[in-house]
Amino acid sequence: MQRGKTVMFIDNSNIFQNLRCIKPGYRIDYKRLHEKIEKTGEIWDTYFFAAERDGSPRDTQSAFFDVLRKELGYNIVLASLKVKTISCRGCGEPHEIYLEKGVDMGLASKFLTLLYNGGFDTAIMVTGDGDYAEIAREARRMGRKIQIVSFRDSL
Repeated sequence: MQRGKTVMFIDNSNIFQNLRCIKPGYRIDYKRLHEKIEKTGEIWDTYFFAAERDGSPRDTQSAFFDVLRKELGYNIVLASLKVKTISCRGCGEPHEIYLEKGVDMGLASKFLTLLYNGGFDTAIMVTGDGDYAEIAREARRMGRKIQIVSFRDSL
């Protein structure tokens, strides 16, 4: 299958959350994943969407993004990971939870911008998030190819 100009969109937040549930302790080797996908055709550009804590990103996370940027040439697009304090219903103790804001909208916005400006012939979406179904259908209506890469259990 000829893919033509191919752009890959990675929803790391979705992949990360699914790994926690369906494959605890498992890590993605993005270099190997990229090489495997590229065996069927060159990937022209990759956008990696993730979230990090406001004001205090973890050093390991920043180093990970640097490796993706330098070794694989990925465009790293970061959204905010907000901290919210909630009270436990059972004991009343406060707990902090993290809320990701902006990854889905960032990916969808970049995807649609490239779609309407002829930025790709094929889009590879590394995600299991059904929220992207409509933009994928729009790309198909416009004659573009869509490939989904995900864990079967997370689709």
